[in-house]
Amino acid sequence: MLTIMPGGGLCNRLYALHSAIRLSADLGRPLRVFWRFGPEFGCRLEDVIEVPPEVAQIFSSDRLHRSTGKRLAENWMRLTQRPPILGALQPREVEAMIAAGFNFRSLGRQKHIAIRSWSLFYPGEGNFYPFRPVPHLAARVAALTEGFSTTVGVHIRRSDHKPSIAHSPTELFLARMRQLVEEDPATTFFVATDAADEMARLEAAFPGRIRRAAPRSLARDAREGIEGAVVDLYALAATQRVLGSFASTFSHAAGKLGGIPVEVMVANPPEVIVW
Repeated sequence: MLTIMPGGGLCNRLYALHSAIRLSADLGRPLRVFWRFGPEFGCRLEDVIEVPPEVAQIFSSDRLHRSTGKRLAENWMRLTQRPPILGALQPREVEAMIAAGFNFRSLGRQKHIAIRSWSLFYPGEGNFYPFRPVPHLAARVAALTEGFSTTVGVHIRRSDHKPSIAHSPTELFLARMRQLVEEDPATTFFVATDAADEMARLEAAFPGRIRRAAPRSLARDAREGIEGAVVDLYALAATQRVLGSFASTFSHAAGKLGGIPVEVMVANPPEVIVW
């Protein structure tokens, strides 16, 4: 059995889940998912993303289990923030193993494998796993992206993300967007951002060219906020390319899901990039 406990925000969790799906397949082990949610992700996986068929079991921390064993597992997760298996690898350990070039397939020598991660620790072969939004969110994405043709995605990350604020100034996005319009006057943009002032600035600079999702909650600790993030992510993935923010998993995940290039708008990057 391989147990994964994804952590972080939406795209960090998709990275960890992709890795676990690929690793479990390569090792021939069934996959179990422990999904703990709270401030960074306010709902169950199955509320927003269809549970992949490769997942043999999934347990969420808000679920009231009838089984005593499952209730104990839930309580263990809530108290310790880790799966109920001793020796689980922790996120920083996984990060260090990635940096050292560790072969995660060697974990197959262990009878039980438990990993808590927010990283793409095992890309595996082939494309990124084709996670699918639940039907009502897929319908929102389809309505939003109808008519996308020469549409470029723009993801401007602000809020509490200091690396993006410091190294992806809005001026770089504006300059690249102007260049794209000059190259093809039919170019339009889908913009996803957590900053209303940035959205207003882009709409003023490119009147009639900006598309966006209807304004909704940005709260990551609430289901509505996560639903909005899923819609933005899959709308970005439906564009021709993404102009992304520095050190943003969201920008790169959109590119992976859509199989499209990501251009990171970056000025004065630090010598060491920490993802």
